[in-house]
Amino acid sequence: MFYEKMVLILGFLHYFTGWTGVLAYLGVLRSKFRLLRPEILWLVFPLVILWALQYSRSGVIAVYSARFYWGWLLFYCVFLAKPVPFGFLKKLLLILAVYTILEAVAVNTFLDPRSLPNFPGSVGAKQHFAAPGNYQRPYSFGGNATVTSSLLVALLCYLLPVRAVYLLSTLAIFLSASVTGIIAYVFSQLCIAKKYLIKIGVARILLLLLVFFLIIFLNRSFFDRVLYKLSFKYLFLVLKIKVGEFQHILSKASFCDLIIGRRINDPRSLYGFGGSAFLGFLKFNGIFGVIFFFVFTCLNLSRKILLPASILIVASFHYPAIFSLPGQVLFGLLLAEGSNEAMFKTFKKAIDQKKGD
Repeated sequence: MFYEKMVLILGFLHYFTGWTGVLAYLGVLRSKFRLLRPEILWLVFPLVILWALQYSRSGVIAVYSARFYWGWLLFYCVFLAKPVPFGFLKKLLLILAVYTILEAVAVNTFLDPRSLPNFPGSVGAKQHFAAPGNYQRPYSFGGNATVTSSLLVALLCYLLPVRAVYLLSTLAIFLSASVTGIIAYVFSQLCIAKKYLIKIGVARILLLLLVFFLIIFLNRSFFDRVLYKLSFKYLFLVLKIKVGEFQHILSKASFCDLIIGRRINDPRSLYGFGGSAFLGFLKFNGIFGVIFFFVFTCLNLSRKILLPASILIVASFHYPAIFSLPGQVLFGLLLAEGSNEAMFKTFKKAIDQKKGD
């Protein structure tokens, strides 16, 4: 169990160090592939064929594509044998939420965000840094405000914590000032049972709202930013941009590109779809890769992980929530949990049938 916990921690530390993610990938060396369900195992073969075809067209650079877009498969195998305990995950969520809040306070008071390792370099990255007097979003463990808030929402839906962990996680999500994260949070809360919301307590929610509005009062640009991004004007603008990008991909692609993905000439081109990660996935993995992704995901879905996994997938149509290294770790963990639940139900059904006989 210690080994799986370390893989999880190393993955979430990646954007602070730049190298711990590589160590997290090595966790696959301890994976027990024999635990893969037969229908899942058969799916591996067409994926290997896809990778082989990409390698024949792009050479060693294809390895970057496999790592970026399919790295979550390695973590799926890691967590398949020994799921991480809920108690540890709740502690991790608390730490991540507290750090995000502290970073939000620090970069808006006394700390220059350019000095933090989880922010992009200041050269050619002006859009990541707020002008003096405006609200600076925390990038935290996701290396991006949208990715961080999406991962926090997914963890919140999966773990269903109460009291302090819930309140601090909610505050961290709002301080990220990501419309994707805020919409995902509101939607998830509407989907969760009323009993859970009652358990949190009305008084605590009111206290949280008081703190939130105090932040708005102290920094008006925070409110202006969130309000603008929640407007139909901004949402339609984003939609128009993504439709244009999709049309551009289709217009430049050959039949072969559409089926197995475009040839990769430069590894940096993989990260050029920051605002529309799944379009990049389609461009470099083709229709074949998209079909495999959704079939594999659906085969591992369970009622418990349906909402958090769906949030990560939808968020990835904007920024790389799944393809960032912490996102890969979390998505792999969720699918492994879904697979283990399916295996348990299969064994239980077989035992019940045997008793009936």
